[in-house]
Amino acid sequence: MENIKYIPPGRLSGKISLPASKSITHRLLVMAALSGKPCTIRNP
Repeated sequence: MENIKYIPPGRLSGKISLPASKSITHRLLVMAALSGKPCTIRNP
């Protein structure tokens, strides 16, 4: 039998680097809008 460890959800923070493309930039803009916090998007 496997042991399963439950980790309760928490807040995420950090930086990510994405390759430039129209669809990825659009997804990034949606994520920034849903975050409800100020976001900086560089090199879209």
